[in-house]
Amino acid sequence: MLQYIYINGYPGVGKLTVAKELEKLIPGSKIYHNHLLIDPVAPLVERTSPHTVTQYGLAYAATFWTSLQHLRQRNM
Repeated sequence: MLQYIYINGYPGVGKLTVAKELEKLIPGSKIYHNHLLIDPVAPLVERTSPHTVTQYGLAYAATFWTSLQHLRQRNM
């Protein structure tokens, strides 16, 4: 069964550092961090106005849910 650990916090507080340490401790684990989602979406949609911020959020959410579905199907 696929399980997740969600780490939330302010930028620069060490979320990815903690995730890397957990990955070492949990056999077979993988890090799925936010930049895997942000980096492909950022060049496509600017975040310069409320309208484009909404578009960015929708593109980010679509990328996230598509990726999550892929992970679930792969690990069933």
